[in-house]
Amino acid sequence: MKKGKAITLLSIISFLMVALIFFTFVRFSFDGGIKKYNSALGAVQTEYDISGGRAYTLTLAKDNIKDVEDINEVTDTLSTRLEALGYDVYKVTALKSPDLAVTDYDIRIELKAPIGENGMEDTATLDSDMQVVSAYGELKFYGGSEANPTEEIEEFSDIKVIKDAKYVGAVSSGSTTYYQTQITFTDDAYSVIAEKLNAGAFYFRISLGDVDLLSGADALSKDYFMDNSISLTTSTELSAKQCAVQIKHGALPYKYELSQGVSITSPYNFNASLIAIIVIGASLVLSLVYFGIKHRGFAIVALLSFILFICLSIWMFILIPGIKISLGGLVGIILSSILTIDGFIIIFKRITEENEKGKTAKFSITTGQGRALKPLLGMGVFAVVLALPLFFFAKGLLKGFAITFGISAVISVIATTLFVRMFISLLFPLVKNKEGFFNLHKNADGKEAE
Repeated sequence: MKKGKAITLLSIISFLMVALIFFTFVRFSFDGGIKKYNSALGAVQTEYDISGGRAYTLTLAKDNIKDVEDINEVTDTLSTRLEALGYDVYKVTALKSPDLAVTDYDIRIELKAPIGENGMEDTATLDSDMQVVSAYGELKFYGGSEANPTEEIEEFSDIKVIKDAKYVGAVSSGSTTYYQTQITFTDDAYSVIAEKLNAGAFYFRISLGDVDLLSGADALSKDYFMDNSISLTTSTELSAKQCAVQIKHGALPYKYELSQGVSITSPYNFNASLIAIIVIGASLVLSLVYFGIKHRGFAIVALLSFILFICLSIWMFILIPGIKISLGGLVGIILSSILTIDGFIIIFKRITEENEKGKTAKFSITTGQGRALKPLLGMGVFAVVLALPLFFFAKGLLKGFAITFGISAVISVIATTLFVRMFISLLFPLVKNKEGFFNLHKNADGKEAE
């Protein structure tokens, strides 16, 4: 590449990088009617364990009938319902009263509200979800020839009725959109329903306490069913998802009173984001000192490539829907940053090794980068292979780690291959003493080493 072309391209890239850094880190005000935040970094969604959220307390109601035999079973049930509603990071804690005369436990739930269409936390949805999670009562199934059957189906008393219930998406009818919950009955339950359907018009109703989850307003026929399943339509996506959770998991056998949600700060009482920035910054500074002493000009290449790595990672966390950074996510970002720095070390070491064999600076850089490609891709593949099973099968903090580590590992490969190559190509024509700038030294005899 000619010197003039290198200067032009480096100037353009430098301008774009300054703009990218500005919009990523510098505080500014933006209000387009959808979101309002101070920088792109401020738009990254975080979980309650980093930036705080809301807390709810469940207190056993005075008119509760059944004694709580196992509080762990209650907290496990609450956790299952939270996860079914899409809450990955939360904290459910059983609290024992300091008053020895009080034998019951309160339950505290800490979590963060989902983000609404306006880009703000949707506390109304969270309050509604908490009502579903803490609901009291039993699923009851009614059937008969009347439009509003009140006769409980006796055959269901000794068998498992519901095999599965899940939200399956939206359907449109003209200008109206409906949201569907698919309910799948067990073979035993469906055989009872099929027998009643064959006998004539059959109305069916599912209730949970005083709430009807499936109304018997219309008579059912076999046409409603497919593979033991029936679809229930609701007017909102939220109600469809909540209905699926209630039908699949039922409700608590104990009656609790749910407090109003209150705002809470990070439960760990420290700024986890700041600590992560310090750790990443310290790692980068130490590595730049090392690169500056051992590889000189390569320190500039590493710095520019690392800046692009961090900026692109942050923007990916914004642009990919549904990502919230938890403490596990911060650990993933830190490890991927260290992985990137390690990639720089591999590249610069390979280039130095090639030069020590007596090759020219240009040939050493080209050959060294080629030799480094295989281990760099290997590290990236290993990171993604590690992240994928955690993403699909892990929960909570481990899943948060998998998301950020997997995304950042892919960007790390780009940074250590494409970005490093680009900046070396741009800086190479601009320096006269290339060996001195990159601290490359051939063997004394100028021949290839054994």
